[in-house]
Amino acid sequence: MKAAPLRQGDILFVPVEKLPKGLTDVPRQAGRVVVAEGEITGHCHAIDAPGATFKATDLTEVQGRFLQVEADLAKPIDAWKCRNHEDKIVWVPAYVEVKRIEAADLAVIDREEVLGVPITHDEHLPFVITPGNYEVRRQREYGQAGGISFVAD
Repeated sequence: MKAAPLRQGDILFVPVEKLPKGLTDVPRQAGRVVVAEGEITGHCHAIDAPGATFKATDLTEVQGRFLQVEADLAKPIDAWKCRNHEDKIVWVPAYVEVKRIEAADLAVIDREEVLGVPITHDEHLPFVITPGNYEVRRQREYGQAGGISFVAD
């Protein structure tokens, strides 16, 4: 089953068949993969699990970043199986209250064990990212002066 795109706040994980050539591993920070740091709050989109590798075409750029979740290093996670507004299935770790999941416009279908790694952020629901390759995109916005910038989190 191919993974669905997954959004956590201003970050979108888009499944891709394979990673581009010539990527560099992004170093872990305090033992975890930090996908994005909040410019305003200081909160991070982060993965503590060893089964994830963050890669980039250029370590100084926000664009051209990819996440690889290896099946042989991913762990079974007790999770809520949910349907999002796009009719796609996403998994939320089971420690999250159903009321909070439903408040995020997800419909809880069942509870099951899923293979993956959890990604957390203090202001967003944690999600389980299943094994595979993902392009990591940051949300952009149009400014009043007409320029385009990344959304500040």
